[in-house]
Amino acid sequence: MPLIPYPPPSDTADRLAIEAKVRTARGGRLLNLYRMLLHSPPVADGWLALGTAARYRTQLTGRQRELTICLIALLNDCEYEWAEHAPEAIRAGVSPQELEQLATWRSSGLFARDDRAVLGYVASVALARAVDRELADELRLVLDDRQVLELTAVVGYYTGLARFLIALGIDASGEESSGGDN
Repeated sequence: MPLIPYPPPSDTADRLAIEAKVRTARGGRLLNLYRMLLHSPPVADGWLALGTAARYRTQLTGRQRELTICLIALLNDCEYEWAEHAPEAIRAGVSPQELEQLATWRSSGLFARDDRAVLGYVASVALARAVDRELADELRLVLDDRQVLELTAVVGYYTGLARFLIALGIDASGEESSGGDN
């Protein structure tokens, strides 16, 4: 059960406007995340803009992005993010076996050097650790400056999102089918 109730159906002009914006941006869906965010239309609007940029407008590959999001879901024990993004990861080329071994990516032997560089960086940033020089050098062999910045933004957004979802007790129950639209 959520910490605070979902707001009543949109009954003000600002809520109606942001709800319409969310539905347009998310294929007609109003995820529980955005239902909760409608308590504050300005926050919902900003969250939608940042989430859209992080999810759809970076130069990261779909595989890099979805491995990042799924690892963050695991690190934060965020079932909502996992439910939304595990199917999306498979569509982006992550194998079911890789998803099963993601929690042990360092030792699993399934992940290529490029994946390990990205996952190492994601884990360091998401766990608020300094990125050591060796890891930074490995990442720089995989990503250019823009992609490093975008990866860092994706990590920040989805780490914050996981903590937001968990703190408020938001889950995916009762939502339309998963599709990684947050």
